Amino acid sequence: TGFVFAPAPKFSSPLYFELLSADANEPIGRYPLPMADWQKLIAGEKQLAVILASSTFSGQKVYQAAPAELRDWYFRVKNDSGDNWEIRLDLNQDFDAAMKTLTSVLVDPNFVKDLKIHRSKLEYLDLRFAPKVFYRYNN
Repeated sequence: TGFVFAPAPKFSSPLYFELLSADANEPIGRYPLPMADWQKLIAGEKQLAVILASSTFSGQKVYQAAPAELRDWYFRVKNDSGDNWEIRLDLNQDFDAAMKTLTSVLVDPNFVKDLKIHRSKLEYLDLRFAPKVFYRYNN
């Protein structure tokens, strides 16, 4: 339900999915997010994990979601070599439609070709403006 009852342990690498909060106050004993948002973010992480596992990003893990501006959330992804990048979503959008858009991008020949060249430099895939997807490489 999203009720915080104890501090999370710290590990050197992510073992479980983390939801960060913009609230700087002590979250223990509270619900830092509305339950509907909590459920949508957890479902989104599960959908992203399935899509990434069956794509060119196999072996990469969604390990964290952090709030950005307004209702935007950035899902952080990490692979075994330590490369990090983000998938950007808006909580107001239809996540199922965004996931279909993501799936279509991951099989697009132009994207796959570009990704092979710049894979370790991927900064983000932005799904907030479906059916368009914006992506950026560092440098």
